[in-house]
Amino acid sequence: MAANATKLHTTLHRIANKWPVDPLRTELSFNNFLRARAATLESNPNAKFGNSDMQAQVKALEGLVENSWLKKYPITDRTLKPASKPEYYEKLRKELEEAPGRSWLQGLVNSWKGYIRMK
Repeated sequence: MAANATKLHTTLHRIANKWPVDPLRTELSFNNFLRARAATLESNPNAKFGNSDMQAQVKALEGLVENSWLKKYPITDRTLKPASKPEYYEKLRKELEEAPGRSWLQGLVNSWKGYIRMK
């Protein structure tokens, strides 16, 4: 059980190092959560979360970090540009790239612009 816990611990650290940082929520880091989970596993290797449930979670995280689901189910152009609103995802990507550099006031102005546009 302890060897299994050590393997899970190292795998969680490897995943945490590969996980991308969220530029919008820098104070809420999933990397830090994974490292804390690994530290808990290291300090108490016989804990119940070291069983097959934890192994399944780690396997799912590995799949996400390595983009195995994207390789298995590729995103088509039809998905990225739906007929109802073909520019939606491109505008969303642009907005997410610009958002971290905005000030609080710029964010407020943009939200009001969106509100007025909807009316």
